[in-house]
Amino acid sequence: MQEEVFNYWGTLFILVAFVCIFPIYVVKTRGRGLPFWGLSTCVVVLFLFLPMLSLGFIRDVLPTLWLSVMEPTGSDAPSIQMLAGSLHKMARLDQVYVVLAIMFILVSVGQSCMAAWMLYVRHNRESLLRAIRFMWCSGAMVVLATGVLPLVILRSHGLTLVKQSWWVLTAYILVLAAATAYLRMRPEIAEFYPVSHQDHSAKRK
Repeated sequence: MQEEVFNYWGTLFILVAFVCIFPIYVVKTRGRGLPFWGLSTCVVVLFLFLPMLSLGFIRDVLPTLWLSVMEPTGSDAPSIQMLAGSLHKMARLDQVYVVLAIMFILVSVGQSCMAAWMLYVRHNRESLLRAIRFMWCSGAMVVLATGVLPLVILRSHGLTLVKQSWWVLTAYILVLAAATAYLRMRPEIAEFYPVSHQDHSAKRK
């Protein structure tokens, strides 16, 4: 038993080191060579860690397709037919939810990667602010996909999915909060991103 636990945590540590620590070192020392370890960590977390969490939600979303098979009856069942395009095309509520949830999750992955790119290329101060907005937009997409849509579309049947994914969703939001606090509260981070709109009169002088 102890050997299995050791193997589990050892494998997890190696995986985290390979997925996060090594890319952080590469971002810090290669390419543009970001000057702060914390900023490099934010870039890697937004580009790798959070998208991996988001894609992991798809694993929780897909089993809801079986709700119509396991609980096919009742006024609140996900197998209730609803219009999807025309009278000849009908979709179950569970199918509609899965499609919408996957779309929202993929959008969140794109927004998180866009935030990482804006932090990495260092265009101007506005790119820093836009990166933070993209970060929280990605969080909103994940909340909608796993916390709101299940209850709105599947009603009581979506409560199981919400209970199953709440702790990962909480971790996602906490990571966003920590990254935002670091980017906004460290003055050297703001100074690293140049101000793009300067006084033209000052430039002429």
